[in-house]
Amino acid sequence: MAAKTFRQRNYQSIAVSSEPIEDKFCISGFKIYAEHAAYDLSQFTANLISVTPMPASAQD
Repeated sequence: MAAKTFRQRNYQSIAVSSEPIEDKFCISGFKIYAEHAAYDLSQFTANLISVTPMPASAQD
């Protein structure tokens, strides 16, 4: 959905942010969810993607 909206509205770049991946069983190799999102988005657009790590939240 994000890639579709990005293309339809002719945005110049996209920024994604997230907290660290704390799932010890995650085998993707990404350290934060935003890296994973950026990888997925890069399959649909070659535009600039900015990844920003955020601290983990205290929420469950």
